[in-house]
Amino acid sequence: MKTLTFSALLGFTLVLASQAQPASSRPPDSGRAAFTGTMPPGDGGPRNITSDGKTFFAVSEHNNGEQSLPATMVWNSFPTSPSQQPDWKWSEWVKGSFTPDGKLVVGGMQSVYLWNRTPRNAETDADVVLRPAMYRNGDGPDAVVANGRLYVGTYNGNHILGWNALPTRDDQPADALLGATDVLVDKAAEELYPTWQKHLEQWKVTGGDHAYHYLGSAIWFTRIGQAMGGAMKDLLAAK
Repeated sequence: MKTLTFSALLGFTLVLASQAQPASSRPPDSGRAAFTGTMPPGDGGPRNITSDGKTFFAVSEHNNGEQSLPATMVWNSFPTSPSQQPDWKWSEWVKGSFTPDGKLVVGGMQSVYLWNRTPRNAETDADVVLRPAMYRNGDGPDAVVANGRLYVGTYNGNHILGWNALPTRDDQPADALLGATDVLVDKAAEELYPTWQKHLEQWKVTGGDHAYHYLGSAIWFTRIGQAMGGAMKDLLAAK
Protein backbone atom coordinates (compact mmCIF):
# COMPACT_ATOMS: atom_id res chain seq x y z
CA MET A 1 0.00 0.00 0.00
CA LYS A 2 1.15 3.54 -0.75
CA THR A 3 0.19 6.49 1.43
CA LEU A 4 -0.81 9.71 -0.29
CA THR A 5 -1.60 12.97 1.45
CA PHE A 6 -3.18 16.18 0.32
CA SER A 7 -4.44 19.33 2.01
CA ALA A 8 -7.80 21.01 1.63
CA LEU A 9 -9.41 24.18 2.93
CA LEU A 10 -10.12 22.94 6.46
CA GLY A 11 -7.91 19.90 6.91
CA PHE A 12 -5.93 17.10 5.33
CA THR A 13 -6.70 13.63 4.06
CA LEU A 14 -4.58 10.49 4.20
CA VAL A 15 -5.27 8.10 1.35
CA LEU A 16 -4.13 4.48 1.13
CA ALA A 17 -3.78 3.41 -2.52
CA SER A 18 -2.93 -0.05 -3.80
CA GLN A 19 0.24 -0.46 -5.89
CA ALA A 20 -0.91 -3.70 -7.43
CA GLN A 21 -1.88 -2.04 -10.70
CA PRO A 22 0.44 0.11 -12.83
CA ALA A 23 -0.25 3.82 -12.46
CA SER A 24 -1.28 4.08 -16.12
CA SER A 25 -4.09 1.55 -15.69
CA ARG A 26 -5.15 2.30 -12.13
CA PRO A 27 -8.65 3.81 -11.93
CA PRO A 28 -8.77 7.22 -10.23
CA ASP A 29 -10.90 5.92 -7.34
CA SER A 30 -8.65 2.97 -6.46
CA GLY A 31 -7.51 4.65 -3.23
CA ARG A 32 -9.50 4.78 -0.03
CA ALA A 33 -9.28 7.50 2.60
CA ALA A 34 -7.71 6.24 5.81
CA PHE A 35 -9.10 9.29 7.58
CA THR A 36 -9.65 12.99 7.11
CA GLY A 37 -8.07 15.15 9.79
CA THR A 38 -9.31 18.62 10.59
CA MET A 39 -6.91 21.31 11.73
CA PRO A 40 -6.43 21.71 15.51
CA PRO A 41 -8.77 24.25 17.17
CA GLY A 42 -7.82 27.86 16.49
CA ASP A 43 -5.87 27.07 13.33
CA GLY A 44 -6.67 28.11 9.77
CA GLY A 45 -6.58 26.46 6.38
CA PRO A 46 -3.62 24.25 5.45
CA ARG A 47 -1.23 25.36 2.71
CA ASN A 48 0.97 22.34 2.03
CA ILE A 49 2.32 19.07 3.39
CA THR A 50 5.88 17.80 3.89
CA SER A 51 6.48 14.19 4.93
CA ASP A 52 8.75 11.19 4.60
CA GLY A 53 5.65 8.98 4.82
CA LYS A 54 6.87 7.32 8.01
CA THR A 55 8.14 9.38 10.93
CA PHE A 56 7.65 13.02 9.97
CA PHE A 57 4.48 14.83 8.93
CA ALA A 58 4.24 18.63 8.63
CA VAL A 59 1.30 20.79 7.58
CA SER A 60 1.77 24.49 6.89
CA GLU A 61 -1.27 26.62 7.49
CA HIS A 62 -2.37 30.20 7.04
CA ASN A 63 -3.69 31.63 10.31
CA ASN A 64 -2.27 29.84 13.32
CA GLY A 65 -3.44 30.37 16.87
CA GLU A 66 -4.89 33.46 18.50
CA GLN A 67 -2.53 35.81 16.65
CA SER A 68 -3.44 34.29 13.26
CA LEU A 69 0.17 34.07 12.06
CA PRO A 70 1.71 31.63 9.56
CA ALA A 71 2.99 28.40 11.10
CA THR A 72 3.86 24.80 10.27
CA MET A 73 2.57 22.06 12.56
CA VAL A 74 4.74 18.96 12.88
CA TRP A 75 3.93 15.43 13.99
CA ASN A 76 6.95 13.30 15.01
CA SER A 77 5.04 10.17 14.11
CA PHE A 78 2.83 9.68 11.09
CA PRO A 79 -0.77 10.57 12.15
CA THR A 80 -3.05 7.60 12.71
CA SER A 81 -6.23 9.39 13.77
CA PRO A 82 -8.00 12.66 12.91
CA SER A 83 -7.71 13.88 16.51
CA GLN A 84 -3.94 13.42 16.86
CA GLN A 85 -2.44 16.79 17.82
CA PRO A 86 0.90 18.08 16.46
CA ASP A 87 4.01 17.61 18.60
CA TRP A 88 5.48 21.04 17.83
CA LYS A 89 5.37 24.01 15.47
CA TRP A 90 7.59 26.12 13.27
CA SER A 91 6.65 29.82 13.36
CA GLU A 92 6.54 30.16 9.56
CA TRP A 93 5.36 28.38 6.43
CA VAL A 94 7.86 25.78 5.27
CA LYS A 95 7.67 23.09 2.63
CA GLY A 96 10.24 20.75 1.15
CA SER A 97 11.34 17.19 0.72
CA PHE A 98 13.56 14.43 2.04
CA THR A 99 16.65 13.06 0.32
CA PRO A 100 17.18 9.30 -0.02
CA ASP A 101 19.73 9.42 2.83
CA GLY A 102 17.28 11.13 5.22
CA LYS A 103 18.24 14.79 4.97
CA LEU A 104 15.44 17.36 5.05
CA VAL A 105 15.51 20.54 2.99
CA VAL A 106 12.67 23.07 3.10
CA GLY A 107 11.94 26.51 1.76
CA GLY A 108 10.74 29.02 4.33
CA MET A 109 9.46 32.56 4.03
CA GLN A 110 12.90 34.20 4.10
CA SER A 111 15.40 31.34 4.14
CA VAL A 112 16.09 27.82 2.89
CA TYR A 113 16.87 25.29 5.63
CA LEU A 114 18.73 21.99 5.43
CA TRP A 115 18.99 19.42 8.23
CA ASN A 116 21.34 16.43 7.97
CA ARG A 117 18.97 14.60 10.32
CA THR A 118 15.23 14.98 10.78
CA PRO A 119 14.49 17.71 13.37
CA ARG A 120 12.38 16.56 16.30
CA ASN A 121 11.58 19.95 17.81
CA ALA A 122 11.58 23.66 16.92
CA GLU A 123 14.83 24.24 18.80
CA THR A 124 16.87 22.01 16.46
CA ASP A 125 18.91 24.42 14.35
CA ALA A 126 19.36 23.66 10.67
CA ASP A 127 22.83 22.57 9.57
CA VAL A 128 22.70 24.94 6.61
CA VAL A 129 20.64 28.16 6.31
CA LEU A 130 20.60 29.84 2.91
CA ARG A 131 19.48 33.44 2.42
CA PRO A 132 20.06 34.21 -1.27
CA ALA A 133 19.55 37.82 -2.34
CA MET A 134 17.01 36.65 -4.95
CA TYR A 135 14.96 34.65 -2.44
CA ARG A 136 11.45 36.08 -1.98
CA ASN A 137 8.78 33.77 -0.66
CA GLY A 138 5.33 33.78 0.86
CA ASP A 139 2.32 31.50 0.60
CA GLY A 140 3.96 28.79 -1.45
CA PRO A 141 7.57 28.00 -0.51
CA ASP A 142 8.94 24.73 -1.84
CA ALA A 143 12.22 22.84 -2.16
CA VAL A 144 12.78 19.69 -4.19
CA VAL A 145 15.81 17.43 -4.55
CA ALA A 146 16.15 15.60 -7.87
CA ASN A 147 19.18 13.65 -9.07
CA GLY A 148 21.25 15.17 -6.31
CA ARG A 149 20.36 18.74 -7.31
CA LEU A 150 18.37 21.19 -5.19
CA TYR A 151 15.62 23.31 -6.74
CA VAL A 152 13.87 26.01 -4.70
CA GLY A 153 10.78 27.80 -5.96
CA THR A 154 10.25 31.40 -4.87
CA TYR A 155 6.51 31.96 -4.85
CA ASN A 156 6.68 35.75 -4.57
CA GLY A 157 9.75 36.09 -6.77
CA ASN A 158 8.49 34.11 -9.76
CA HIS A 159 11.72 32.23 -10.30
CA ILE A 160 13.54 29.03 -9.39
CA LEU A 161 16.95 28.82 -7.74
CA GLY A 162 19.07 25.76 -8.43
CA TRP A 163 22.14 24.19 -6.81
CA ASN A 164 24.09 21.44 -8.58
CA ALA A 165 24.45 19.62 -5.25
CA LEU A 166 23.05 20.02 -1.75
CA PRO A 167 24.64 23.15 -0.23
CA THR A 168 27.12 22.57 2.59
CA ARG A 169 27.57 26.15 3.85
CA ASP A 170 25.30 29.10 4.61
CA ASP A 171 26.81 31.47 2.04
CA GLN A 172 26.80 29.01 -0.87
CA PRO A 173 25.27 30.83 -3.88
CA ALA A 174 22.89 29.20 -6.30
CA ASP A 175 24.38 27.75 -9.49
CA ALA A 176 21.38 28.60 -11.66
CA LEU A 177 18.44 30.99 -11.78
CA LEU A 178 15.34 30.55 -13.92
CA GLY A 179 12.95 33.49 -14.14
CA ALA A 180 13.46 37.03 -12.82
CA THR A 181 16.85 38.59 -13.49
CA ASP A 182 17.05 41.07 -10.61
CA VAL A 183 15.79 41.45 -7.06
CA LEU A 184 13.17 44.13 -7.74
CA VAL A 185 12.75 44.37 -11.49
CA ASP A 186 13.24 41.95 -14.37
CA LYS A 187 15.94 43.76 -16.33
CA ALA A 188 15.39 41.61 -19.41
CA ALA A 189 11.72 42.65 -19.54
CA GLU A 190 12.55 46.31 -18.94
CA GLU A 191 15.03 46.28 -21.81
CA LEU A 192 12.66 44.52 -24.19
CA TYR A 193 9.54 46.53 -23.42
CA PRO A 194 10.15 49.60 -25.66
CA THR A 195 10.13 47.35 -28.75
CA TRP A 196 7.98 44.50 -27.47
CA GLN A 197 5.54 44.70 -30.41
CA LYS A 198 8.39 44.03 -32.83
CA HIS A 199 9.56 41.03 -30.79
CA LEU A 200 6.23 39.53 -29.80
CA GLU A 201 7.37 35.89 -29.52
CA GLN A 202 10.20 36.85 -27.18
CA TRP A 203 7.86 39.11 -25.20
CA LYS A 204 5.45 36.22 -24.63
CA VAL A 205 8.07 34.42 -22.54
CA THR A 206 9.49 37.55 -20.90
CA GLY A 207 6.66 39.94 -20.03
CA GLY A 208 2.98 39.89 -19.36
CA ASP A 209 0.09 42.23 -20.02
CA HIS A 210 1.77 45.34 -21.42
CA ALA A 211 3.55 47.82 -19.16
CA TYR A 212 2.01 46.93 -15.82
CA HIS A 213 3.03 43.30 -15.45
CA TYR A 214 6.46 41.85 -16.07
CA LEU A 215 6.96 38.28 -14.93
CA GLY A 216 9.06 38.34 -11.74
CA SER A 217 9.14 42.13 -11.43
CA ALA A 218 8.25 43.03 -7.86
CA ILE A 219 8.82 46.71 -8.57
CA TRP A 220 5.68 46.75 -10.70
CA PHE A 221 3.52 46.08 -7.64
CA THR A 222 4.84 49.39 -6.28
CA ARG A 223 4.15 51.13 -9.56
CA ILE A 224 0.63 49.71 -9.68
CA GLY A 225 -0.03 50.90 -6.12
CA GLN A 226 1.27 54.39 -6.91
CA ALA A 227 -0.87 54.58 -10.06
CA MET A 228 -3.98 53.47 -8.17
CA GLY A 229 -3.28 55.90 -5.34
CA GLY A 230 -2.81 58.76 -7.80
CA ALA A 231 -6.04 57.88 -9.59
CA MET A 232 -7.97 57.81 -6.31
CA LYS A 233 -6.62 61.28 -5.36
CA ASP A 234 -7.69 62.61 -8.75
CA LEU A 235 -11.19 61.14 -8.31
CA LEU A 236 -11.52 62.69 -4.85
CA ALA A 237 -10.35 66.05 -6.14
CA ALA A 238 -12.90 65.91 -8.95
CA LYS A 239 -15.85 65.57 -6.60
